[in-house]
Amino acid sequence: EGATVCVVAVDERQAGIVFGIARRMTELSEDLSARCQVFKERLYIPARDAHFHCLPAEPKRLEGLDYNLAILDEAGVMSRDTYEVLTLAQGKREQSTLVAIGTPGPDPHNNVLADLRTYALDHPEDRSLVWREFSAADFSDHPVDCEHCWEIANPALDDFLHRDALHALLPPKTRESTFRRARLCQFALDTEGKFLP
Repeated sequence: EGATVCVVAVDERQAGIVFGIARRMTELSEDLSARCQVFKERLYIPARDAHFHCLPAEPKRLEGLDYNLAILDEAGVMSRDTYEVLTLAQGKREQSTLVAIGTPGPDPHNNVLADLRTYALDHPEDRSLVWREFSAADFSDHPVDCEHCWEIANPALDDFLHRDALHALLPPKTRESTFRRARLCQFALDTEGKFLP
């Protein structure tokens, strides 16, 4: 009753993309479209006064949220302020959950996702945080075209992530460190193309 679900994306464009997918899923489902009203920027279920909406990751626009579920998209590049505003919004309801998803950011030392990963590995007894990782991090010695690593790090492979696209983007078309970070979920540092190695 009165559920609120929000997706927080890097910017308004990304939030619009996420909302567009949710809107289309609702329209294509007989069950959902019969129960849910679709508005320009939110989905609404009147029988339960429940809302779904997407927001840009601007901390001042996130203050005062009261959600059952918040999804933080691209936590690897999200600001610490955005993450903390969302985290501190929890507790206003008996159950409120924050799900942070993403790939490692370009700076593994200043990165919300990397910090959550480090904490989860250092504190496995803390049941307030659940860490799920799809990564080829243990295989960083494998070449970037190792399809075994692709399958480990990409649960969407051959579903909505196409294998031929990974082949097409292999280095040298992209930097190896960027490919490893984005497609193998490895915390790789970029030392290429800098003034000093």
